[in-house]
Amino acid sequence: MISKTHSRPLPCPRCGTKTLGLVLLTLALFAAPFLASGASAQAREGFGRGFITPRYGNLGVQRGVPLLRSFYFRYDTGGGSVDHHLNAILVQPSGDAQDLSPNADLPRPTVARGHIGLIFQDKNHDDRYFYDVAHTPPLNPGPERRFSIRDVGCTGKCERRLPAPPQSGMTFVLVGFEVFFTGSRDHHVDEVAVFERNGTLTVKLNDKNDDDVFGYLVEYTWLASSQVRRTGTASGQGTAGARVSLPAGRAVLRGFQFDYLSKDHHIREIGALTTNSSQLEVFFGDKNGDDRFGWAVDWALLAPQVAAPGS
Repeated sequence: MISKTHSRPLPCPRCGTKTLGLVLLTLALFAAPFLASGASAQAREGFGRGFITPRYGNLGVQRGVPLLRSFYFRYDTGGGSVDHHLNAILVQPSGDAQDLSPNADLPRPTVARGHIGLIFQDKNHDDRYFYDVAHTPPLNPGPERRFSIRDVGCTGKCERRLPAPPQSGMTFVLVGFEVFFTGSRDHHVDEVAVFERNGTLTVKLNDKNDDDVFGYLVEYTWLASSQVRRTGTASGQGTAGARVSLPAGRAVLRGFQFDYLSKDHHIREIGALTTNSSQLEVFFGDKNGDDRFGWAVDWALLAPQVAAPGS
């Protein structure tokens, strides 16, 4: 359960420019185990406005489907703490996917190969935000395929039955997602969630009234039992953020839920991040950071890398 609420220590969205050199050095040390492992994990952080497509290496092109390890967004003007209504959130790494919604009213976002599509915005699309995202391929090859499903016209929440996985005993893992209020509208936020239970996908985006129309895109894969060592769900309550320990290993995200426990609010930051030190950090709050929220994150630990015969 939750150990304590805290301010996010790395990669330091609350740090000023004076600490930038130390942060970059720490991030380089943080990434070293990935670079040495031979598995082409990819992470990127930076700033943007509206829809951006920064470079994101060759993850998902050279080896395997990109599995979502972490995402974090925070409104940031470069000055004091700010928050806004929410219109849309997007995390979309490039790569082909089997389209499970070919007749949907909204197209799948187009992202050039070797890039990632990101959005964190209100209806004006003009507020600067900080982002931090990370993916990894499976550590062992398997039958994984990337799937894309989307819909529009939901209110409160949407539930959709997914096609059966290619094999029995497979584990659902997120690749990317988008949630957005339709008609270029923005609102206070009460709940944001994307998760799978027993073959049913649930997506939530709402304020306290649960009556605003939203759309979603979810991209995912199924991992074979030989690619997954363990699965679980971490959950609890916090204000602004929380940190819990996970079992040792490389964790990826299977789903997430954030829910203010009182009324709805503006949003300043949202995120779920796994670390090399086997910790999970979650963030959900407005600029005051004093509103209690409930959270849950479904995770999977990847099976250790097995050397190919003769290697």
